[in-house]
Amino acid sequence: MRKLSRKGNQASSVQAKKGLLGKLIIDPKEDAFNYDEEDSVLIQQLNGTYMLNGSTNDLNIDAAPGSTVRVRMINATNDTDTISVNGAAYRIIAMDGHDLNEPGLLDNYEFLINTINGKSFHEIPPMIVEEGDRVKITILNAGGGNHPFHMHGHVFRVLSRNGQPLTGSPVYLDTLLTQKDETYEIYVLADNPGLWMMHCHDLMHASMGMSMMFNYEGIATPYRVGTKSGNLPDL
Repeated sequence: MRKLSRKGNQASSVQAKKGLLGKLIIDPKEDAFNYDEEDSVLIQQLNGTYMLNGSTNDLNIDAAPGSTVRVRMINATNDTDTISVNGAAYRIIAMDGHDLNEPGLLDNYEFLINTINGKSFHEIPPMIVEEGDRVKITILNAGGGNHPFHMHGHVFRVLSRNGQPLTGSPVYLDTLLTQKDETYEIYVLADNPGLWMMHCHDLMHASMGMSMMFNYEGIATPYRVGTKSGNLPDL
């Protein structure tokens, strides 16, 4: 399964809050996990009001006793939301549309995930790569707050957190929550030539300059950003 959320690209910090988003679920040919029922929950804010699947009402998911339910949670807000399951044990079986390997059982466990290198978007030099490069990026949240690191055009593997290598299932993501004083190392295979954004997925943070580019050598664009051109993405 691959989760996609559709948002306006030019001013997503404004447009997403006005409802320009949605969910698209692509079922795999073969499921890696067995379950009896499934549902999906899109968490969003519309003009400052929290909604679940487009409604301000409580959301109920009906299930028979003893059945197994797969719930896909999509957080399309700019906030970090804490999700918990009470009254039943559960497993986190996928993250960002990538299945986990042999996920363990959890019980009543809560889970989560404006500058870059001291500069804002237009002043940050792009990260230049060539196709086929294997790139290790270190992400340090030194300023505090919740900053979900998001990368366009690629998925990355999380190698370590605070100097400790991850164990168990490999974790592949396109968005990684970072919190104060956390340091992550991620691995990216440069296999999709283009000019790609990397930014904080709190879109207000992105609109205030917390964005940069991941560019492939030899690829250019006639388009320019800035006040002179009038092209101000997400501002």
